[in-house]
Amino acid sequence: MTPQSGSRPFRLPKYLRTYFAISLVASCILTLVVTIAYFQVQPLIPIFYSLGEPADYVAPKMWLFVFPAFSFAVTLVHLLILPSLRSYHQVMNKLFGWVTLTMQALCIVAALRIIMIIW
Repeated sequence: MTPQSGSRPFRLPKYLRTYFAISLVASCILTLVVTIAYFQVQPLIPIFYSLGEPADYVAPKMWLFVFPAFSFAVTLVHLLILPSLRSYHQVMNKLFGWVTLTMQALCIVAALRIIMIIW
């Protein structure tokens, strides 16, 4: 397939490759940790402590996989948005990379918090 009307395929700039490589590695590590925890924990796990009813505090352990799925989704969506940011200054693109890593860190912290409570 050849690009139409002179459009060239998008390549991730060198200054952003580190951010997204770390993001992908973090997603893979989170998936590995959640998979290991899935086979070690009880069938019902506490997910949210801020809900109104005590019966809503627990959920099936399958819900642990929401965190790696969200982590991969964030990385993928940010990679798909990045070509539209091509025209912006390098600082804006780096800031976008940092936002990606921050969202990854929040996913990891939330998943590890739940895993540490139930282990």
